[in-house]
Amino acid sequence: MNPFRKTALLAGAGLLLLSAVAVQVYAIRTYPYISTLGDRSVAELIPARAPGWAVQDLPIALSEAAVGNVERILRYDDAVFRRYSRGNVHVDVYVAYWLPGKMSYWDVGSHNPDSCWVNNGFTRLKRIHGKELEDPALPLKPFEYGHYEQNGTRIDVMFWHLVGGEPNRYEEQVEGWRNGLAGRIERLPLMLKDIRNYGLDMHREQFFVRISSNAPLMPLLSDPEFRGLLKDMRELGILRDLPKVDEERLGAEATLAGL
Repeated sequence: MNPFRKTALLAGAGLLLLSAVAVQVYAIRTYPYISTLGDRSVAELIPARAPGWAVQDLPIALSEAAVGNVERILRYDDAVFRRYSRGNVHVDVYVAYWLPGKMSYWDVGSHNPDSCWVNNGFTRLKRIHGKELEDPALPLKPFEYGHYEQNGTRIDVMFWHLVGGEPNRYEEQVEGWRNGLAGRIERLPLMLKDIRNYGLDMHREQFFVRISSNAPLMPLLSDPEFRGLLKDMRELGILRDLPKVDEERLGAEATLAGL
């Protein structure tokens, strides 16, 4: 190879590497790594006791259709799987947490019932993206909602992928991502969407919150005990913050309604 050309190639490679380092340093300084979890565990953010419910902690591996390999695939920093039972109604709450910079947004966001459950024998019956409730007394952030069925058993699911506390959703998601290189190619549009939306801010903390039940969830959202359970999960970030005056007014209205 021509010595001049070799030198130019080496200089170009060095400049590219230096630029990449500079971009990384800029991103870290502009968008600092912030964790709201602190020294708490995820289990502390959801109720260990709840009025009207029997509470039981379950093994994390059972929280996914693919039993085993859960930690290896998801690489979360902390997780909890807790069941709330009342009569023959079960409400399962699965929460996983990733420290800032641990995993890409598209890798975390694509591991949800549309992929994990469908790949393990579930059929997706219905799916609503960005479901919003017009309910000021229960100000849930927009959530993903769907019905899934396996062997005649239907499960209702609502879930959030929270990036820095805000919902991140993939309306382009198909049913059942493949593993390996083929799956990564399929998920490429999700990666491009996140780059477009977040730019260099790619190291926010992430929560994945999934609430599933053997009972239809939409009617349950009118149930006082289920509503109380959701409100007690406020620290996960699934509720919008209300001005204090509104919280006091809504609390007073709820008290009067119960008289």
